[in-house]
Amino acid sequence: MQESIVETLKNMKSEQNLTLQQISSASGVPLSTVNRILSGQTENPSFRDVAAIVAAIFGTPFDTVICESEG
Repeated sequence: MQESIVETLKNMKSEQNLTLQQISSASGVPLSTVNRILSGQTENPSFRDVAAIVAAIFGTPFDTVICESEG
């Protein structure tokens, strides 16, 4: 079975030992939105929010995540 985006993000967060606040601060995504996405309360999170969260978790500039996903 394919892992959901929520489970993937939660695993990435755990691997990097980050708090929701740290992800929010680094991504520019409001803390409440990060919390809703990672708790599974948001059924279809926006690509922009997910990309910003991924970029924050890995310390990668947001534009890099966007460009690589389009490429």
